Amino acid sequence: VEFKSLLPMLNGDQSVHYDSIYGKYIDKQRMILKGEWKLIFYPFAEKKMRLFNLKRDPFEMNDLIDNPEYASLVVELRAEFVALQQAMDDELDLDNPVRPKKK
Repeated sequence: VEFKSLLPMLNGDQSVHYDSIYGKYIDKQRMILKGEWKLIFYPFAEKKMRLFNLKRDPFEMNDLIDNPEYASLVVELRAEFVALQQAMDDELDLDNPVRPKKK
């Protein structure tokens, strides 16, 4: 886990500390959180992506990925995700993932 110091927040600074947040869980999941939006990738699942508006849906019950109204948002978030993925040296290919070999 890498992040900026939480000390300013603990001292009451409510400003935004990150434009977006990148997350990964082994080879099972990746995500980007930007503003009120969360785009999640599941490389090995049948449904590869999910989109949530965390302001309106904090419990992630309403997946918006198939709603054409959000298609351009998905493209924008995915592009930003790719840039963050490269910055984090994460080599998992979301489009053609390869499962790690068992030891």
